[in-house]
Amino acid sequence: MVTMLIGITYFLGSLKYSENTKLVLGNIGLSTTLLLQFLFISFINIGLQYLFYSDWLIKEGSHRLRTALMLTSILLVMSLMIHLFSWFPENYWLPWLLFFSLFILSSIVSILVITWKEKLENRQMEEGLNRFKDKLKEDQKNV
Repeated sequence: MVTMLIGITYFLGSLKYSENTKLVLGNIGLSTTLLLQFLFISFINIGLQYLFYSDWLIKEGSHRLRTALMLTSILLVMSLMIHLFSWFPENYWLPWLLFFSLFILSSIVSILVITWKEKLENRQMEEGLNRFKDKLKEDQKNV
């Protein structure tokens, strides 16, 4: 966002902005429009994360269900934004196949890493709780 502001503020006169929102490389780099679209999607995704991991929803659903619903929502939002911003043609199957494949692959890897991290943290918390219980028992015996 800071880079966009600097680019708009200082280099507005020297850059030519394209009507096309796709990646524009070369002397110009990424278009400001495209960066704003990415920023918009980031805000939406963070909002979805807060929604699906809010306190009231944590009480209602399991971790797996909330994660699956959040990833499905993000996939739908991304698909909608690809359509709205014309990032690639709708009638070509290969970009869509690659998008869905990579999204699913990255989601699976993320879920595996999060599950592993959660199990590790739970094990550490359980060990700490056991040490606390042992110390508490020792203190009660000494009294």
